[in-house]
Amino acid sequence: MDRDERILLDMVNAAVKAGGAILEVKNKARYSVKEKADNSPVTDADYAAQDTINSFLGQTGIPVISEEGAEEDYSVRKNWDEVFIVDPLDGTKEFINGSPQYGVNIALCRKGSPVFGVIYLPEDKALYFGTDKIPAVKASVQPGAASFSGVDEIRASQLPASARTGHYICLASKSARTKATEDYYKALTERIPGAEILPMGSCVKYCTLAEGLADEYTRMGSVMEWDTAAGDALLRSLGMPLRSIETGEPLMYNKQVLRSSDFTVKNPAREL
Repeated sequence: MDRDERILLDMVNAAVKAGGAILEVKNKARYSVKEKADNSPVTDADYAAQDTINSFLGQTGIPVISEEGAEEDYSVRKNWDEVFIVDPLDGTKEFINGSPQYGVNIALCRKGSPVFGVIYLPEDKALYFGTDKIPAVKASVQPGAASFSGVDEIRASQLPASARTGHYICLASKSARTKATEDYYKALTERIPGAEILPMGSCVKYCTLAEGLADEYTRMGSVMEWDTAAGDALLRSLGMPLRSIETGEPLMYNKQVLRSSDFTVKNPAREL
């Protein structure tokens, strides 16, 4: 097994085990919910998933940037040619509210570009991954399942399963909508008769695009790198990078400020 396959396998196993840890917390009668400095919530499930992921990624020797981890100063980070960018529970608000639209995000970035992306949706038992050499795939895997010993053990289906047809669908955040975004959606529906703006939570949007079930996701407003990196890598493996609305260039990661700019991603076969 070469180094890249070993890294991808660690990412996959970490995501699936973290999904199991999240559901263990959910199935308890009670769990704690706290408010962080930025007023976003964090739960026991976030921390349980983070600890699980650390146990797998720690053995790679590659540094980790995580929503629930301590942030290194940029004077140190700027020298990292490789880095994992992790959101152990993307969609904490969805999790708290009882929605199934949350997941585990793990990306590997090299020189600022996301090259491996793994997303696991525990409620759907759905594993998605793609790399700069492996186009995105989807597999059904039980949360917390025994670790895979090789990528070839994963019974996965190539994405998208079929060509996109039907009316135009633009995905939208359920919880973060700015006036600029709303103005964009209004103009889109006026330009494309019958276009639908479909609200959806967390990383589920990237999985929906990878499956060919939607045409676009455009977001204007603050979002952190760990919210986008795994989904970006997954979609890049299909030729659909997240692009800065300002420059038109693919997003970069491990920047001095760990925020992603306003971005859009579109299915090139359906772009209008």
